[in-house]
Amino acid sequence: MYIPNTDRVTDQAKLHRFMRENSFATIISVADGHICTTRVPLILDPSLGPNGTLIGHVARANPQWRSFDGEAEAMFAFDGPHAYISPNWYVTVPAVPTWNYATVHAYGRPRIIEDTGRLAGIVDQLVSIYERGMPEPWPGPGQLPEDFKHKLLGAIVGFEMRIERIEGKFKFGKNRPLNDQISMIQHLEVSGFAVARELATMMKHALP
Repeated sequence: MYIPNTDRVTDQAKLHRFMRENSFATIISVADGHICTTRVPLILDPSLGPNGTLIGHVARANPQWRSFDGEAEAMFAFDGPHAYISPNWYVTVPAVPTWNYATVHAYGRPRIIEDTGRLAGIVDQLVSIYERGMPEPWPGPGQLPEDFKHKLLGAIVGFEMRIERIEGKFKFGKNRPLNDQISMIQHLEVSGFAVARELATMMKHALP
């Protein structure tokens, strides 16, 4: 990914936090000579490997998992808030339109998880993560009839990817003067789009 120095983020704790907060990621790999993509929620285990390990599952009917042989490289992309930036918002002129955003790309060689017990644990953990904070959390797959649960696990394939490399790009207009950065934030804060307001919050926290 092209990353100017002003946009590069290398702090691993910050990258891991971003990945957990934006855990519905895009997996990109090559299967049978074709580029494949899948959108899935992922678990980040920072204790496995120097850069952490990503864990999840896909539908067995999805051919992409066949490329998860532990040798072929894949990229997992985590996307955060983004928004159009008007040149009218800048104090310094002349200027042109642009788009600000935050994204993290993790690279590695995913491999299949064959153990049924571990696959069940992945499903349980994902449910626990996303049910957390619900007014009435669903108790999880453990409450399902055994035959239904067996069928459920047979329809998915688990995988894990030890992260070999992480790239973080937070394009927040850091190449602009400080007064331009502040003006961008002020305009984003009053946007009618929630995602633009979320971007404003991130940009504000990144101010010097």
